[in-house]
Amino acid sequence: MKIAFPLNSPNELASDFAHSRFIGFYEDSEDKIEVVPMQELLKYSGSGIFPDVLISKDLYAIVSGQISIIALRILGEYGILAFRASGNNFMENIQSFVSRDLKPFNLNESVIQDHCGGSCSACGSSCA
Repeated sequence: MKIAFPLNSPNELASDFAHSRFIGFYEDSEDKIEVVPMQELLKYSGSGIFPDVLISKDLYAIVSGQISIIALRILGEYGILAFRASGNNFMENIQSFVSRDLKPFNLNESVIQDHCGGSCSACGSSCA
């Protein structure tokens, strides 16, 4: 299974993918970790649209501190599960995922924390 994590640095989780500088990929069958700069992923993705990047990576799941309703819906349409991160340590979250300690996001959690309603400038960042 391949799992994606939003990262601020190669060791630290970002709050979500929209605010990440890197994406960490963990492949459990090979116990392999790959950290790729976000700009590199977008540059070579073909469409340059971030959801397409995740979908093209044949993911089983993502692990993130936050997720919007729209992202949860899009991932769900492609059968990609979304789990809530525990803290911001990349390696600890990999271990928590492997040991099945992370809880899946649900719609109510996304509604409560979704601050990106309306215009893209609502959160002060550009949409990715």
